[in-house]
Amino acid sequence: AMRGLILAMSGGFVAGQRFFLSSTATVLHTSFDEGNWDLWSSPLAYFIVGGMFFVAITNAILLNKGLAEFEAMFMIPTFVGTSIITTSVSAAVILKETAWLAWWRLLGYWFGILLVVSGLVIIAKDARYQLGGCREPDGARQMQAARPLNGSGGSGTVNVVSCINIGDQETQD
Repeated sequence: AMRGLILAMSGGFVAGQRFFLSSTATVLHTSFDEGNWDLWSSPLAYFIVGGMFFVAITNAILLNKGLAEFEAMFMIPTFVGTSIITTSVSAAVILKETAWLAWWRLLGYWFGILLVVSGLVIIAKDARYQLGGCREPDGARQMQAARPLNGSGGSGTVNVVSCINIGDQETQD
């Protein structure tokens, strides 16, 4: 589960780098709509377009690798949450998009980011809980059951571990 958490958060962090996509759109808009092709004389334009492709490809690789090994109900919220946090913090700190917001809107903006972070903390605690042998924080015993992700159980399958509360009995497969 820790590997899944790292894959999802790494992919989400990479996906959150919206600077390259935004800058590429600006360069293309300037070139095609305004007819100004001067931006292409600078290596920065090629770096921005290359960065966009790098981010997109790396994002897809990390997400696919994570989804191949872990359940989507774990991967997708972690991936998207990390992407939202990265994009929001980048917009506020680097691009200064929140510089002119009223104080109450700025407070709401950061509260929303805090809400997403708290959701990710809950997911991370659940991942740590599953790594710890299926024991509830209050000490209740759980049963760990493995089932193949693709249903066949043969080679090349990924086992999904789920915990079932069985009261006072302690049984693990």
